[in-house]
This record gives sequence, structure tokens and C-alpha cells, in this order.
Amino acid sequence: MEHDIRELASAPRNSRENPAGHAEAAEWIAAEFKRIGLVASRQSFEIPGQTPPRQGINVIGTLNGRTGNSPVPRSMLIGAHYDTVPGSPGADDNASGVVALLECARTLASEKSDRAIAFVAFDAEEMQTPVEGLHGSTAYVARLTPYDTPGAAIIFESVGFTSTTEKQRLPGSFRFLFRRTYKA
Repeated sequence: MEHDIRELASAPRNSRENPAGHAEAAEWIAAEFKRIGLVASRQSFEIPGQTPPRQGINVIGTLNGRTGNSPVPRSMLIGAHYDTVPGSPGADDNASGVVALLECARTLASEKSDRAIAFVAFDAEEMQTPVEGLHGSTAYVARLTPYDTPGAAIIFESVGFTSTTEKQRLPGSFRFLFRRTYKA
């Protein structure tokens, strides 16, 4: 897992600051999905509030259920975003989430479920435009049909957090919202 985090966080992958690094991350995730045995695909979407218009790319790995290539309704979605905030290689936010997503895919690929599982690496979740982020997940959900709507979803976000003193900081407002956790 550490190797995968290092791979994803080796260079900034913010789409504005390093478009090539961002594209390489998407390619790497798609290649990992294929290596695991998933059906890899991409979903492009227009990011709102961009002039000129910009495209985002969600990377999707599908593990088909026992029914073969046709998805089963009420499947599961496991997701994480692969884009980063400007100026950050994004090891915690969110290479750690993508690696957790990939580990779930590796583990579940050896199981045969009756239900299809969609593993989605969302793009443009961190992009601050006139319209607040979460663009990739919004685009993904907007295209779901009632047949495709998952019965459950797990979204990984910043799972590599460490509480080692002075290594990471929580937003100041957390001290009011989560008093006991903030003090710990």
C-alpha cells in the first residue's frame, strides 16, 4: 500500500498546476483496475463554472456480479477522489483514499458476489469554482439510472491521517464541533 501511495503522491496532481501529473494519475488508476481484473472505463464531464470549459474524468472499475457482464440492480459503490488541492502532492488527501479503494478492489475481486461493485476514482472533488467542489461525484450520480443506483456506498477520504504531534492539523472549527477528539 505504501508503494501505491508513493506512486500517486510522487508529484502534484492538481489538474490546474500539473495537468500531466493529473492525467498520469488517472492512467495509473485505470491500469491498476485492469491489473486487478476489473472492467476499466472513464466518465468525462464538464466542470461547472469554468471559462473556457474544462473536462473532468472519473475513472471507474467495475467488478461484475455472478450474472456476468450485466450489472445487477442495487449494487455497491466504493469511491475516493484522486485530485488534490493546489500545492499538495495529496498523500493523505487523497492518495490514501484511492489506495484504500484499490485494496478493497483487490480483496473483493477474488470473491464472487451476486451484486456488481463499482469502484470509482472521482475527479474535481477539490476544485473550487464558482460552484463548490464535489464535481466528479455529482456528475457520476447524475448519470445513474434507477437500475444503476447502488444500494450502499463507501467513500474513502483522507484515511492516511496520523495523530503524531505536529504532523497534521485539523481545521480550527473542529475544536468546537468535536471537542474531545480535537483535544486528543
